[in-house]
Amino acid sequence: MPFSSIDMQAMCKSLGTEKRIVGLGESTHGTKEFTTIRSEIVKELVTVYNYRALVLEAEYAPATKINEYILTGKGDIERLLTNLRLWPWIHEDFLALLRWLRSCNELHPTSQVQFYGMDSQYSGLYAKKDSILLYYPEIGKTMFEIIESTGKPKEKIESLQLLSTKMSENAKSIDLQLQYFILCHINKLSKLVKQNYNIRDENMAHFVQLLQKKNNDTLKMVLWGHNDHISKRGASLNERTALGHYLSLEYANEYSSVGLDFKEGVFMAVDSEKMKERKIESFNLSPTKETLASTIDFREKDLVIVNCKSLRKSFFVNAIGAVYVMKPDSRNSFYSKITKDEQYDYLIISQKSTCINLLPMYLNN
Repeated sequence: MPFSSIDMQAMCKSLGTEKRIVGLGESTHGTKEFTTIRSEIVKELVTVYNYRALVLEAEYAPATKINEYILTGKGDIERLLTNLRLWPWIHEDFLALLRWLRSCNELHPTSQVQFYGMDSQYSGLYAKKDSILLYYPEIGKTMFEIIESTGKPKEKIESLQLLSTKMSENAKSIDLQLQYFILCHINKLSKLVKQNYNIRDENMAHFVQLLQKKNNDTLKMVLWGHNDHISKRGASLNERTALGHYLSLEYANEYSSVGLDFKEGVFMAVDSEKMKERKIESFNLSPTKETLASTIDFREKDLVIVNCKSLRKSFFVNAIGAVYVMKPDSRNSFYSKITKDEQYDYLIISQKSTCINLLPMYLNN
């Protein structure tokens, strides 16, 4: 094989002893194996290496209720997970991980794991003007003076970013809810700026940095999201700069990105032709390019862990998000190119992909 491999325990030891922030990715949002593999890694990092935060590619606001459940047991966790509104996480295997975190916290009440959402896309749901002014009358007024001014969107974004910086000067008094509200409106304004692909990942990176600063830059954490976010990839044509790139600049070798991919099988995604209904269906992988996974002889193994530094040439990996095309071709294929460890430190490749099982409560809603 054109690379060297490593086993799971050895990889976790390397991550756990050398890295403060570990990004765990996925090449589709609808593959069961990606959740079971990452859950195994999270459990090892929590129990053996003292990682104390799981940070999800999801909205901060509804994630606070899940955090309360993990810390105290309060609430119906199936309903709280359904309230995230993001189907990639609302399934049986992720629910099982949250229940495991709750059990872990019961056993270790003085050293509990916390759960956060780092995304800020839904200002219309979670960052309404009335709510912000109710919680933060003075700062909220300043926020909306900026937002509702006659300036250009880019200027407003810069002013809100300065406000965020000002409100985080004192590490101990960083208010994550306030910061989330600011980031939501930065994200909303970014929709008015042409070719501004990076704000969402910038915002997520900024939230992680705030979380680190609030915890004296010592918090060992796992980030959980799509490969395209946790990757260390910098700016490239028609592709955003990834969250992981900003973190690798800020934290250097203390950040590690672990991508996940698969060779063959089925996964869940939204049909590109049924976007209005947001209909989630099962898809068979229909390759249009040769990927690194397709070159691997798994023999009797379920997965192979690639040390990306050892790659002898560039390869393609699958890059399927929440949406898939039933019959992809070269114009709408879903791939990213990787070169050595420029994007990922490790790539965990599963021989197969099977579909996640969405919670009945979500499907019924």
